[in-house]
Amino acid sequence: MIFWNLSQRGLFGLPAVLVLLWSGCTTLPPSPCSGPRHFLSEAITEKLHPRKAVALYLHAAEESASLLTATTSSPETKAAAAMLYNKAVADCAILLQKIRFLKNPDRVFQGLGETYDLHVVDSGKAVLNPSRFDRLIDAQTIPWKQLGNHVSRSGIGGTLVGVQNNPWVEVPNRPPRGFAEPVTAVASFGKDAPSTVRQVEFSLLDPRKENFITLGKTRFPLAGDFTAPLAYFPKKDGILYGFLSMLHSDQSAKHQGIYFCEPYDPAKIPVVFVHGLASAPQAWMEFVNNLNANPKFRRRYQVWVYRYPSGAPIVVNALRLRTALAEIEARYHPRHRIILIGHSMGGILSRFQVTNSGDTFWNSLFGSKADAMRAQFSEDSILKQTLYFQANPHIERVIFIATPHRGSNLAIMPLASLPSRLIRMPTTLIRQFNSKLKAAIALINPSMTSIPTSIAGLSPKSPVLKALDKLPINVPYNSIIGNRGQDSVPLAQSSDGVVPYWSSHMEGAKSELIVPTGHDAFKSPASVAEVLRILNCDEK
Repeated sequence: MIFWNLSQRGLFGLPAVLVLLWSGCTTLPPSPCSGPRHFLSEAITEKLHPRKAVALYLHAAEESASLLTATTSSPETKAAAAMLYNKAVADCAILLQKIRFLKNPDRVFQGLGETYDLHVVDSGKAVLNPSRFDRLIDAQTIPWKQLGNHVSRSGIGGTLVGVQNNPWVEVPNRPPRGFAEPVTAVASFGKDAPSTVRQVEFSLLDPRKENFITLGKTRFPLAGDFTAPLAYFPKKDGILYGFLSMLHSDQSAKHQGIYFCEPYDPAKIPVVFVHGLASAPQAWMEFVNNLNANPKFRRRYQVWVYRYPSGAPIVVNALRLRTALAEIEARYHPRHRIILIGHSMGGILSRFQVTNSGDTFWNSLFGSKADAMRAQFSEDSILKQTLYFQANPHIERVIFIATPHRGSNLAIMPLASLPSRLIRMPTTLIRQFNSKLKAAIALINPSMTSIPTSIAGLSPKSPVLKALDKLPINVPYNSIIGNRGQDSVPLAQSSDGVVPYWSSHMEGAKSELIVPTGHDAFKSPASVAEVLRILNCDEK
């Protein structure tokens, strides 16, 4: 049996279904397709009353479904019918949402000779209640090439992106543009009622949970577009946006926190992605898109991202991550423990979450004056909050990607001092930088007269990194390290161009994968495969 994916492009790059409508099925048998093609064309007419357009969309879907399930239909006819059916139900779903059908008791739609009694199915294992969405978008209208790979499943059903724009005060972990998730619209038609009114069951399905649909007595693959929800979020220039976010840490701190890419699902395991220095959550989108190509991953895991001002001190951003995770635990009480995936400096922030500080940091920083300094600061001071902490018991595992556990020499090169001097610190942090805290920092490093930036904290000489390296990690962890493909160089002497191997390597790692990339090791297909393996999503 042949199916055409709606993402296919036809003449001059137009969506194939539009070419089909425009061309009159010149390359396919015209007579079987003419009915649904006509009704779909009529429904798209802008001047048509919305309720009549709904009826025409349903008529097009019904006739297309009949062709799909007919044993006498040729493969070419079924391919055309699949395209028409998918287009009809997708547009119908969008129109039903626009006219606020759920709030209107009138379920009957009169078309050109056919009348439909529409019943929306709003419960079931893979059924999504339409009321959860504020907006439905045709997945085919969202540009996806920025993510490199179009992850989709060909089949039957109109592929959509469901957007949820709850007020942020009600859902604090909602991204600024709202939640976005894959949706597939389907319509099934019953027998004629005595009044000749056609009975229709209309459903919005979650293609991550359901793989098939039955029309009549025929089982078909359920279509799904898993890239469109990610592509819905704007992808800004990664390097420039990340660099500006670092410099303007005062502004990016206003939006600091953990964001969910889709509504919270207690049945799924949370994976928190933590970006690195001069980066932003958008850097993970292509990586997550490639993970979503795996059915097990998109069915079992939910993606969260941590956004933070990467120019601020490492210990402060680690504290904010610790606080954000605690808030989520108190708000949602997740039944599953969390997976942390940190790239570069994000790996260091993640490491802070899975170790017990004890007195290690305090004593290492203040030496013989540790006791005297300890007495000067209250338990709720920013200094004690950043240097005293417990491992988070709700974290299952950490995956480190190109993480400079022992720093990088690039942080102490003259070039690094330029952006370091330009970084604007968060206002809340500046307010806490009083004379007592300033004196404490001077004890640690007499040359430091202001709040230390994250760049300074990445130096191999950093007392914080040296202290952190002494502490055991309380959960299983894995490492992914780049070597720029220089296999002729001894591993111990290799580097990803930013972080040397001796800084990324961890003796206690459950696994260590070397990938032939630079510092952006998460862009390697091997890194995607390794993360899927670690998360038990590999195909073996």
